[in-house]
Amino acid sequence: MAELLIFLATKCAFLFNPDGYRFVDSRIGRSRGDATVVLESSVLRMEFFRDRGQLLLRFQPVAGPPRDWYSLGLVQGLVTGVRPKSEVLSDEWAEFLGKHLPELEARFGDPQQAHVIVDGLREQAKLRAKELFG
Repeated sequence: MAELLIFLATKCAFLFNPDGYRFVDSRIGRSRGDATVVLESSVLRMEFFRDRGQLLLRFQPVAGPPRDWYSLGLVQGLVTGVRPKSEVLSDEWAEFLGKHLPELEARFGDPQQAHVIVDGLREQAKLRAKELFG
């Protein structure tokens, strides 16, 4: 858990402005240091998690189905057209998030655009699955 909190505090402090994100959930695994921290704005939910020693992030529209989560790599693929090889959180990922979060918030916050972005994320997920598994 400490590793997640340190990453958030040192690399993602921009999330915690007065109109920004708030902590809504956290969990600590029983082994290997796995942990989860969920942050939420009025539009987007982000789950930062440590799984098998790697820090990762996934997104969910607050107004969307609770089962639909989208990885940071899928989001980058939608925004830039290029999906990364690694989705492990890093300084570069924090910079990407800081740069593109206002756009993502605006797009997810507009009901008409939200539908388009979710369809795009689902398409990115299909493309990634096809690349990985044929």
